[in-house]
Amino acid sequence: MVRFVLCTLLCGLAFCAYLNSIRGAFVYDDIANVAQNQYIRNLYNWQDLLLNPDARSSLPSLSRKNYRPLFNLLNAFDYHFWGMNTFGYHLTNILLHILTGLLLFVLLEYLVPNPLTSFLATLFFLLHPANVEAVANISGRSSSISSIFFLVSLLAYIHWDRTGSRKTAAFAYLFFFPSLLGRETSVVLPVLLFFYEVMIAKKDWRARMVWLRLLPFVLLTIGYLVLRNHVIGSWAQHSYWGGSMLINDLTSLKILYLYFKMLVSRYGLLRNTASRRSRAPMTPAYGPGSSHLFFLDTGSIHKGESSPG
Repeated sequence: MVRFVLCTLLCGLAFCAYLNSIRGAFVYDDIANVAQNQYIRNLYNWQDLLLNPDARSSLPSLSRKNYRPLFNLLNAFDYHFWGMNTFGYHLTNILLHILTGLLLFVLLEYLVPNPLTSFLATLFFLLHPANVEAVANISGRSSSISSIFFLVSLLAYIHWDRTGSRKTAAFAYLFFFPSLLGRETSVVLPVLLFFYEVMIAKKDWRARMVWLRLLPFVLLTIGYLVLRNHVIGSWAQHSYWGGSMLINDLTSLKILYLYFKMLVSRYGLLRNTASRRSRAPMTPAYGPGSSHLFFLDTGSIHKGESSPG
């Protein structure tokens, strides 16, 4: 009963936080990915949606950088039912985000069997302004799509490890591949599972069983990379930033610092991200940032500085 109440609270708070995004129009990448994308006009055009490198966007420069077919399918699904009415697209994004949060809550219950701790951590995730773009921006839905399959795969693996159930083992492998088709960042799951085995399950990293369990994940990753290369003609999104691995890695260190700073400081996040996108904090397209801050600090919304453009 306690867990049901906590989950209900999580759903309600998250929905209220993002409620004003429902009024948002197509903005930025949404225009090319949805409004002007002819490929999503037919939900039953499976071959193009899954295998055509141009199906992601009306702009080739966007389409051929990433291979995210589940993003195409979901856009086609929403267009089938909602057409050009952005209400349905935003509603889908909110529901996807809430589902991601509920799966995170279940995962934390596995790892930290304390409902209150799991609730607070999940609430932090659901309401943190860093997630605004992934939810309020229609094109940001690939993060939620991937995260849902990623978390189901991770949960199934942990359940398999603790119960020995072969059915959940199959689910762990089965849901991993769709997470890759949602967003390529899911390639980190095998590494995460390795650390789970060694640091949480307390197994010897040299144990043959550990590597045999992880091998299918590695093979699925290789299969995804081969498919990605076949469809968009590239293993990666682009070459190294700055032209070399050294400059790319040094830049990444600064990016990690900035991400950590944004994680702990919503003021900097609002100033550097949300305010840059709109002169008005309550603009519907990115309004959820204001809703988050209503829950966290009703006064800080006015501290951001709008940048021109």
